[in-house]
Amino acid sequence: MAVVIDADHTVLGLVTPQDAASADRFAQAHDVMINDVTRVSDGTSPADVFALLAEQHQKIAVAVDAEGRLVGVMTPKGALRSGIYSPRWTRRAGSAREWPSASTATFPPRCAQRSWARPT
Repeated sequence: MAVVIDADHTVLGLVTPQDAASADRFAQAHDVMINDVTRVSDGTSPADVFALLAEQHQKIAVAVDAEGRLVGVMTPKGALRSGIYSPRWTRRAGSAREWPSASTATFPPRCAQRSWARPT
């Protein structure tokens, strides 16, 4: 499944593998995407996401910030697993990332910004 976003990272819709397979190979995303997207805030608990997806019979929830920009996605399986398993957050020697404790992690975990630029 692919999330369709605009230049401002606002969620426009979803494209499922079935929709993509049945579409013409030159079709644009807006022609095959689904507009009925389950949106949750970035602070929604995984248990609440699971309940919402089960209630709405959806396969994916899109997490958005206060401005409606994409911050993550969660499936029912992912929400269920997050309630069963507590990840062991570790900090590697020399790592710049600060990992939250499992009890304070939100959906999705907020990690430090990462620079993808190559060092000069």
